[in-house]
Amino acid sequence: MRPTSDDNRMRKASFGPAAENHTINYDEHMKYICFSFLYPHQLWRMITVNLIHMGWFHLLSNLSKQLMYGILLERKYGSVGVITLYWLSEFGASLNSMLSGSRNCK
Repeated sequence: MRPTSDDNRMRKASFGPAAENHTINYDEHMKYICFSFLYPHQLWRMITVNLIHMGWFHLLSNLSKQLMYGILLERKYGSVGVITLYWLSEFGASLNSMLSGSRNCK
C-alpha cells in the first residue's frame, strides 16, 4: 500500500470556536476515528485486528477456545478449511463493525 502524501497528512484542521483555536494536524484528528477505511491506505487493519488482544486473560481465553474447537474442526475439515474459515470470519466481522458505524475510541 502506498503511503499518504505529506500534503494530506500535514493538512491543518480547526475545530471548535475561533476563540479557543483548536488547530491540529490531520493525523492527530484521524487517530480518534475508528473506521478502517477513513484513515488512508490502511486496509491491512481489517485483516490484522484479530491478532490484537486486550490483555493476557483475553489472549489465553481466545487460545483455549481455539484449541478446544479448532482441533475438532481441523480433523473434520482440514487445516486449509479451518484457516480459510478463520480469516473470512474475521474479515466479515471487521466489515460488519465498520459498516454498522461502531466507534469504540477512547
